Amino acid sequence: MTPDLMDAHAVYVDMDDVLCHSTRAFLRLVERRLGRCVAYESLSTFDLGVSCGLSREELDTVFGMFHSSEELLKIPPIGENIETLRQWTSRGVEIAVVTGRPTRAIEASVAWLDRHRVAYHEFVVVDKYRRFVMDRRAVSLEEFSNRRFRLAIEDSLDMATFLAYSMATPVALLDRPWNRNGTLHPRITRYTGYLSFDLLS
Repeated sequence: MTPDLMDAHAVYVDMDDVLCHSTRAFLRLVERRLGRCVAYESLSTFDLGVSCGLSREELDTVFGMFHSSEELLKIPPIGENIETLRQWTSRGVEIAVVTGRPTRAIEASVAWLDRHRVAYHEFVVVDKYRRFVMDRRAVSLEEFSNRRFRLAIEDSLDMATFLAYSMATPVALLDRPWNRNGTLHPRITRYTGYLSFDLLS
């Protein structure tokens, strides 16, 4: 996309469960492939293997399928949040869509953003969970920590804490079942609804 947005005018927007219903789609895949029905509201941790009671082999299998182009392109959008991004960009706000998806999912992820007319200026893959080995298409957390944003939108409490503590970034943590346990850093504010324009005020 564009060169790195190095000033504090850009807004960081996570992709999964902020712009699209990724976890709900993942749970449907678990039920379809493993015959295991897991309630969305029962997900008490960000680790889906733990929340869904999956073995390492089961988790690797389902994650591999989930990150295929076929499955990623089927994930339903969160239309209200996408519309807010359009409003922000119409007012000159720069949007960096950030994801921790594996790099093999880049093309399908960008295609999904285009299909749903998501307004953004930059797409960044960050090795949020330290699982990529020598992949130049992903940015390390250490490298990413040099960035500055006026606001970050996240659903992961761990990543929200990193942004707030290590990057001194205000964070809007979208309320999800898996982020309700734990202490919020003073720079983190929990939001229970959809994104709205006044988040930037």
